[in-house]
Amino acid sequence: MHYIGMDVHSKVTALCVLDDNGNIVKETKSKGSLRDLVAYMKNLKKELGGPIKVCYEASTGCGWLYDQFMAMGMKVQVAHPGKLRLIFQSRHKNDRADASKLALILKLDHVPLAHVPSAEIRDWRAFIEYRSKLVVQRGACKNRLRALLRTHAIVAPRSLWTKKGLAWLSQQELPHFQGVKRNMLLAELGSLARQIREAEKALKTFADFARATAKEDAFAPEGVLSWMHNVPEFVQAMKNPSSPPDMSSFIKLRETYLDIFNTVFEKMKLDAVIYPQMRGPLGPLHGDDYIHETVVSEVNIAGLPAVTLPAGFYGSGAPFNLVIVAPQWSEADILALAYAYEQATKHRKAPTLKKA
Repeated sequence: MHYIGMDVHSKVTALCVLDDNGNIVKETKSKGSLRDLVAYMKNLKKELGGPIKVCYEASTGCGWLYDQFMAMGMKVQVAHPGKLRLIFQSRHKNDRADASKLALILKLDHVPLAHVPSAEIRDWRAFIEYRSKLVVQRGACKNRLRALLRTHAIVAPRSLWTKKGLAWLSQQELPHFQGVKRNMLLAELGSLARQIREAEKALKTFADFARATAKEDAFAPEGVLSWMHNVPEFVQAMKNPSSPPDMSSFIKLRETYLDIFNTVFEKMKLDAVIYPQMRGPLGPLHGDDYIHETVVSEVNIAGLPAVTLPAGFYGSGAPFNLVIVAPQWSEADILALAYAYEQATKHRKAPTLKKA
């Protein structure tokens, strides 16, 4: 087995190759684009022979590289940049040193992994992000048009962005160059609207997305979010994700929870409610036990501020926490209360870290 650490850049990539004993076999550079790097790795694979593991940091193009290296039969680990303390805390920061350290943590099996979605999901996400940017550009264009009207003391109708409103806008008398600017902005707005419609047409429905990403479908029968199919609003959203679902039942539930909390606060004259975060200690890290939390979803749905703070330990050594919940808009009070409790009890203790 050979372990290759790579510090990837757009024009040059530093590589370090280790053998099974952790000895440096080769340190080199691949000059050129990512495609040139892939061609270089094909030749390097023939030169080294045997199985190869590759490690590099997540960055632009890391998904494409992942697909190329996996297709070549290599085992690939993409490192999370924010967690690469070994590199970022080093005083010796250069491409060659980074490549060698990536190779080393790969050999030691200590790579902080970054999740690499499938090509289908990456494609879908990128297009969703593109549509989002189009929507932002449309909003900016509308803001510029409103600013233009305000500059000339023109009061816009409420229905400015309807066909009737846009026709009204196109007929307003403005100074010559401001009129040209208005017309250019209207053309830009129309172009953006057409692009957004095309993007939404391409995205189609959530059901299409689920079929395209079936291998990683969290909503499948065995997926972690399979229970979402029991939520009527989710079923409605799956049919047509471009239209917001009917949230009236959620709003009613939110009002009910909020009314219950407010009644307790007012009737008992309470500044806050304090209770255990969980009904019992955490189970083993790799066990089958569930996390038995107390009131969490209800607090989130009601929109109330809450803070969790350490309050000791169970007999097993698992941490015991308290939750402080207060009325809406009392964040400052609840943080002051939590801080006073921590200062008085000193339950918060930094863990003692041990080297593996």
